[in-house]
Amino acid sequence: MSVPKAPIATVTQAVEALVRKTIALSDDDMGREWKWGVYDEEGLRFALLMAHHELRDLAVRLAAAREREPAQAARILAQYHQAYRDLSGVLASVRTDDLDRVSAEGEWPVREVCKHMLGAEYGFLAVTRLGLERALARNASEPSDEEWNAFRAPIAVDRDKATASIATADIEGIRNAFAEIHIRVLRELRDITDDQIEAPAWFWDGAMPLRFR
Repeated sequence: MSVPKAPIATVTQAVEALVRKTIALSDDDMGREWKWGVYDEEGLRFALLMAHHELRDLAVRLAAAREREPAQAARILAQYHQAYRDLSGVLASVRTDDLDRVSAEGEWPVREVCKHMLGAEYGFLAVTRLGLERALARNASEPSDEEWNAFRAPIAVDRDKATASIATADIEGIRNAFAEIHIRVLRELRDITDDQIEAPAWFWDGAMPLRFR
């Protein structure tokens, strides 16, 4: 008579266990040393970020295994869109008077947070677009600094204009700035195919697949 095996935890159960293990961690706990590849400065909080990233990536892979359409890139962009909706929900309750208020000593005001996030949107668009362009050209070599600077220049101009506007924008202007780059990202990356999703895209941490970016 065979001994029954213990049931394998579902993803939901694993996430619940992770929550229970981490919910009471202090700020000091979150700063404890934790390394993943070249990421060696962020501490334990980065482990949670990577767990979140891999869960989302798993959702994409499982859905793609069940159904070939839409492409994996479209599903990733759907998650990106969901995150944008979450951000929109947060910003919906923010007033212009709140933008420069600091919640606690050492924390960034909302305006500075939005400026940083907006710059990152343009930055990752440039990284991903260049990786995609090289995949379309069947060029897997790392771009030179000259190639990178030339490619990103138009996007950098748009980024600088958008982030500069945040300095004096009211909350409606900030919402509009996020909406503009969000729509642009969806339009420019929506045609990435499953054959291209693993193509390399380069940033300070080296080559990572488009799906990671």
